[in-house]
Formats: sequence, structure tokens, C-alpha cells
Amino acid sequence: MLMLQSTGTALFNSPNNSSIMSAVERSSYGVMSSLTQLVRNSANVISVAVATAVIVFTMGSLGVEASLDAVSPEVAGAFVRGLNRVFWMMGGLLVIGMIIVLARGERRREAPEVVRHTDSRGAESNKGGRG
Repeated sequence: MLMLQSTGTALFNSPNNSSIMSAVERSSYGVMSSLTQLVRNSANVISVAVATAVIVFTMGSLGVEASLDAVSPEVAGAFVRGLNRVFWMMGGLLVIGMIIVLARGERRREAPEVVRHTDSRGAESNKGGRG
């Protein structure tokens, strides 16, 4: 499971970082990189907290104390059931995220406008874009 997750993370993060960084000016790379990592770390912390809450709630609803100090078959079964719910819930959120990304599609970038300037001799030059 960890190998699958690591492979998915590796395949996702590189193009995602590239896409994010291409949307900002070069002078803002440090700020954007920091913000990206902040969001990723916050999402990791929140997902662990939510997963723990779901597991504890599931164990409590099955009448088992939410403690793994004295693991018995009953406690282990309740824990696994809670973990199963977490995997289904997080998988559902993943599918919802994929649907949103696919429905959004790719945004077209506008080409920079070509501004024509005339110097003192009357010759035209291009500024601010290609041309």
C-alpha cells in the first residue's frame, strides 16, 4: 500500500509543481513554493486527524474502547472496520477531486499583447511580447 501511495505521489507532485510554478512570476517562486508546501502539510495533518476521528467513532459505535493498549480480536476487528471506512471515505474524496479536475479542463493562456512603439526616427519596435 505504501509503495502504491509513494508511486502516486511521485507521479503527481512533479507535474503539479511545474504547473503551479508556471502560473507565477519567477520572482514569486519562493513564496509560491512555501505556500504549496504549507497547503500539502496542512492537508496531511487534517487528513490524519479526520481518519483518527472516524476510526475512534467507529470503534466507539461498536462498543469497543478506542484504545489499542490491550488489543483483542474484538478491538482489532473494530479498528479494521474503522480503517476500512476511512479508506472508502478518502477514496470517495479522491474520486470527487478527480471529477472536479476533469470537469474544469485546461485553461487557455492568453498571449501577451504586442505593443508597438515608435522611436524618435520613426522606426517601430516590439515591446512587451513576441513579434
